[in-house]
Amino acid sequence: MPIVDMTNPEPPKEEAPAKGPYYDKYPYGLKITLNGQALEKLGLSSKDFNVKTTGNLNGTFKVVAVRDNQREKIGSTGLNDLGQEEGSQEVELQITGLSIDKMGSKPKGRFQQMMEDLGKGPGE
Repeated sequence: MPIVDMTNPEPPKEEAPAKGPYYDKYPYGLKITLNGQALEKLGLSSKDFNVKTTGNLNGTFKVVAVRDNQREKIGSTGLNDLGQEEGSQEVELQITGLSIDKMGSKPKGRFQQMMEDLGKGPGE
């Protein structure tokens, strides 16, 4: 299966609160934390990572819960107090195996990318 961008759509600015972030870029629960023991099993340490560095991971999982909830519609939006649809579906996965490919470098700035592009020959 191809990798799917899991970014949430940005809500209209008029729905933004007066202070602080007004939406989560990614859905709740898609973030994982690797403690020292997990990093050691992967042959990594926190020094192998930099904030904003991207990489690829592969994993195996076990389904531990499946939920299909239906609730009475609240208000005209059809969303409950948590901003979830009234009829919601959830699958809870326990990660049972994980591999992390060699991380890339920090995202390239526009200048760095332009200089690399200039160094490439035609058709590269």
